[in-house]
Parts: sequence; C-alpha cells; structure tokens
Amino acid sequence: MVSASSHRLIENLLRLRKRHGLTQEQVAELSKLDYKFYQSIEATRRPNVTLTTLDQLASVYGIPGHRLISPRLPQTKIGKKT
Repeated sequence: MVSASSHRLIENLLRLRKRHGLTQEQVAELSKLDYKFYQSIEATRRPNVTLTTLDQLASVYGIPGHRLISPRLPQTKIGKKT
C-alpha cells in the first residue's frame, strides 16, 4: 500500500516532469539516478525513497526536497531556486 506522502510524491513528480516536458530518462540523468530506479518510483514499485533521493529529484527543478511531498507545488523553472 502506498502512503499518502508517497502518493503525493509520485503525483508531484509526474506533474513536474510533464510541466517541464521531460522524459523519465532525462529526469533520471539530471538527478543522477539510474533510469530504471526512477521509473520504479513513478510506477509506485518503489514508493519509499530516502531523503537523499528526494533531494536529488528536487534539485532537477530547483526546489527543496520537502516541496515534492507538499500538497501545493511551487511554480518552477529548471535551474532556478524557488
């Protein structure tokens, strides 16, 4: 079962990736994660991630890691801190 925080993380990752027109492969590369690992996160096969992974994913969008599990996503531009 996927927790509410994990569900929000996955939902936010999908929204951000689509908002920025990125592929899963591009996000994986930018976050320095293995493509299959990133794919498993979005597919809910790996709903629990470490804080380090959360920070790596957030860095792609220039936001702090905790924003990936917040109910409201900030407006982001890749490479800009918000």
